[in-house]
Amino acid sequence: MRARLGGLAVLVLAVGACSPGGGVRPDEDASDSGAEEQAVEQLTAEFAGMDDPNGVRFSEDEARCAAEAVVEALGADRVVDLGPDPAAGDAAGLTDAALDPEEQGAVYEAMTGCIDLEAQMTDLLVASGVTEDIAGCVAQRYLATDLAQQSMMGGDDPELNTEIDSALAEAYAACAGT
Repeated sequence: MRARLGGLAVLVLAVGACSPGGGVRPDEDASDSGAEEQAVEQLTAEFAGMDDPNGVRFSEDEARCAAEAVVEALGADRVVDLGPDPAAGDAAGLTDAALDPEEQGAVYEAMTGCIDLEAQMTDLLVASGVTEDIAGCVAQRYLATDLAQQSMMGGDDPELNTEIDSALAEAYAACAGT
C-alpha cells in the first residue's frame, strides 16, 4: 500500500512547493491602474509554469483564474507586499510568506477553485497502480481534510508530512475496505 501511495505523497508535497509568488516588485505602487493586471500576469505565469508531473498543474486558463482570484482575495497591494522582488533574485512566493490563516485559506481556495485537484490526485494514483475507484475515494477523503491546505500553504514540517502519510494510509484503508 505504501508504494501505491508514494505517488500521491509526491503530489501532496509538490503541492506545497507550488507557490503563487507575486513577482511584482515591492517598489511598485499597487494603486497604479496597471498594478492589479501586472500582479495577475505575474501570478498567471508562475501558476502556468508549474510543470512537475507529480505536482499541481494549471492550464493557462486555470492559472489566470487562480491568479485573478488571489489578487481579488488579497488585493494587489498585499500581493505586491508579499511577492518576490525579481531584481533581488527572490524566488519566495505567497505560500512562503507570512500569511495569516484567513489569507492562507483565500489563496488555497483561489488555487483549488480553478483546478480539479481531486482529478489530478486520482490520475496520479491510477498511474501508480491504484484502481480508479479506490484512487478517487482516497483523493476525495484526503482533500476533505485540512492537511491538503496545510501542505499547499508551505507546510514543510516533518510532523505535517507524518500526518499526511497517516491520513493517506487511513484513506486508502477505508477506500480499499481493509
